[in-house]
Amino acid sequence: MKRFFVVLFLLVTLYAHAQQPAGVIFDKLVPLDTCLLRVTYQLKMVTDTLNREERAEDRIVLEIGKRVSRNYSYKIHYADSVGRALADRGVRNSPGVKGTAFPEEVFYDKANRRFQVFYRACIGMPVYVYEEPALPIAWELTSQQKEIAGYLCHEATGYYRGRRYTAYFTMDIPFPDGPYKFVGLPGLILALADDSQDYVWECISLKKGNRQDIIYQKSNPNKNRIVEIDRKRLRKIVEQMYRDLVGFQGTMGKEVYIQGSDGKYRPAKSGEWPPQPYNPLEKE
Repeated sequence: MKRFFVVLFLLVTLYAHAQQPAGVIFDKLVPLDTCLLRVTYQLKMVTDTLNREERAEDRIVLEIGKRVSRNYSYKIHYADSVGRALADRGVRNSPGVKGTAFPEEVFYDKANRRFQVFYRACIGMPVYVYEEPALPIAWELTSQQKEIAGYLCHEATGYYRGRRYTAYFTMDIPFPDGPYKFVGLPGLILALADDSQDYVWECISLKKGNRQDIIYQKSNPNKNRIVEIDRKRLRKIVEQMYRDLVGFQGTMGKEVYIQGSDGKYRPAKSGEWPPQPYNPLEKE
């Protein structure tokens, strides 16, 4: 078992940043498709259901191609880009992400109706990846309409993995895409929220692509492993990471030592610190 030492304040810092992944230095970009439209959403998230007044925010970018679409956090993308720029100058350093970021990057293979998801865990953790078929959402159209970003949008409701959502889509932009894994409506989703308002996306900009706009997939991360996993196993890993970070490190073959009041180091015990608030997008 690999041992490493952390003092109390550092371990607490790890807990406080459990929702903040680090940037990753990728050494290769794989072109997948040409980007026809780039949509940016403002995402507001409730990370602690006992404190709903406080919301984390991120910007989510949706790149739409004919064959593939890609959803990703701009905060994580920026950290990756900074890390890559530093690496090109001889500095191999992965910068941290500022503030809470949405940790999942989603690729949608339209022909095969499959998702590939890259999950960014906290600093020092690998990048997890899984694939799954697109789960059909039984969207129900309503008579409600409203204008978003200058487009007339129609309301639809649907249930997805433990949450009920209301989406607003426009048939003026005939792409059946949307944020995260929300696809299948007869037009682009410009706004989406679950009934509890824990996750709220709203379009803030749209930009047409050109032949030089490529949808890339990053690969060959430096000093980071990409771990292939299934969705069910990943959900258990992430929940344990939030509930018991010390115990989770133990499952990774790492033994955490802390310095006690007597000045001596001792192994940290599983469950020794309170869990972090855990409010996942997918509840089942």
